[in-house]
Formats: sequence, structure tokens, C-alpha cells
Amino acid sequence: MERGWKRRLWPGAALVAAATGALIYALIRAGDHGWLNTVSLVLCAAAVAAYAAFVARQRRTSAPLMDLRLLGRQPVVAGLFVITVATALMVGAFFLGSFYLQNSPAARTAPQAAAVPGRRPVLRRDRALLSSRRAPRDGAR
Repeated sequence: MERGWKRRLWPGAALVAAATGALIYALIRAGDHGWLNTVSLVLCAAAVAAYAAFVARQRRTSAPLMDLRLLGRQPVVAGLFVITVATALMVGAFFLGSFYLQNSPAARTAPQAAAVPGRRPVLRRDRALLSSRRAPRDGAR
């Protein structure tokens, strides 16, 4: 790369950092003040504008931070889709699982609710150890 390429990276890095920071702050603020709050909407709009400026900057510069054409490739799009769905399922399971554990008949207090999922893995481990000892003797089926 030619001299001075590091100086050309700073504007793109600053734009993406500002956009991400504004979006995260908007999401946090929306939880407390509502999605239609003026400040939350302005922060979301600022994040969209900064991301758009980042994309425009990356298309113009000779040394981009990221080759934006990668996002159009089918394997990358499929991978991003799988990651997004897996993250949504995991967060949903944690969120809904906490409600289930709070209303579980075995949990009357918070420490008891935290201990409820701890019993099942222990039982699975014990069954796995037992079956690993019995399988050679009794056969696989």
C-alpha cells in the first residue's frame, strides 16, 4: 500500500464507530423512554445516516476497511442469516426460560429457580456414564 493509507482509514472507522454507538444507545434508551421518543428516533436516524456515510466512503476510497461486495455473496448472506436466527433463538430461550423457571413448581425462591436447570445435566451425565459401562456388556442395542 502507498504511504498515508492509515490516515484514510480513520474516517471510515470513526463513522462506523459513531453509527454503532448511536444505534446501541438508541436501543438502550428506547427500553426506558419508548421507541417513539424524539431522542430515540433522532439517534436511530443518526445511526442510519452514519452507516450510509460509511458505505459511501468505503465505495470511494482506494483503501477501504471492508470490501462491501463480500456482503452480496451467497455464502456470506447464508452465514449471516444462520447467525442471526441462532442468536434470536438463544436470546428467546434465555428470556422465556427465565419466566418458566420463575413459575416452576420446584422453585419457590430465586436460588431454587436458579438450581432447577442444574439437576437435568447431572442426571444426563450420570446416565451417560452408566450407559458407557453397560454398552460393552449388553451390546449397543
